[in-house]
Amino acid sequence: MVFSVKMAAILMYFSNAGEILSRVFVSKPMVAALCMAFSGSTYAVSDTWRAETVSCYAPVQTVVPAKGSGGARLAEGQTRITADQLAGQTNVRHRATGDVIVERNDETLNAEWVDYNQQTDTVTAGDAFTLTRADGQTVTGEQLNYHLGNKSGQAHNAEFAGEYEGRRLQGVSGSLNMESERYHSMQDVKFNTCNPGDRSWYIQAAEVSTDRETGIGVAKHARLVFGGVPVLYTPWADFPINGNRKSGLLVPNLEIGSDGTTIALPYYLNLAPNYDATVTPEIITARGARISGEFRYLQP
Repeated sequence: MVFSVKMAAILMYFSNAGEILSRVFVSKPMVAALCMAFSGSTYAVSDTWRAETVSCYAPVQTVVPAKGSGGARLAEGQTRITADQLAGQTNVRHRATGDVIVERNDETLNAEWVDYNQQTDTVTAGDAFTLTRADGQTVTGEQLNYHLGNKSGQAHNAEFAGEYEGRRLQGVSGSLNMESERYHSMQDVKFNTCNPGDRSWYIQAAEVSTDRETGIGVAKHARLVFGGVPVLYTPWADFPINGNRKSGLLVPNLEIGSDGTTIALPYYLNLAPNYDATVTPEIITARGARISGEFRYLQP
């Protein structure tokens, strides 16, 4: 496997046949940056994500789904709270402490303690919590504020893992905003698409937002980190969160040789599920300009 150091942002697919660097990130605008430009960044949860392996196949699972109470399935809109101790007033407010389990609409919350406001249908959970949502995503962290009815809330110092249309996503975030089942936003985040617990590479960003309806994510001030070393930077990038390909600019290529400096800026065209094309204009300082192209297709 060979990696070329280039000037913009990229994402990667990793297949069982080997690590394959593929076209996923689309960078806007292109910005050149080297490793020395990445020092001094601070993230609340950075110590929990370090490069421990050199491949994307580590078997360690750090985010474990929330456990249920084992009770019968609830009707839509009903809430069940199981805990060592319960206190409160019916239809007003409840306080649960000790091995707390909250179940509602195929979602399960575990926590050391939970305050449930029945009038607003919201819970506050701490000092540690695990939330498994109806879509299979699991979030763990220190504190959670969550609306059980519309499935929205905020988590602090959170770690998350889940799948969307066959693509796995895991990471850590200083702040995670679940605005709805469709839209999420995160601040101070590190994430990748590796197997559970593998942190050999990841994207580190100041902010990431994802929209499941459009299938697109947006990262701001993003860095690509290999083995704990930042290698690429872009102030803005969008990428598909469902594994689909996306048309757009690819990573620029800079070469220096006997013909001078060559700068190439490829543009990728996602034409159909079974064929695509890449058009690459180039400038060669000692010879002039040229354009090249590649068309790929797959048939039975």
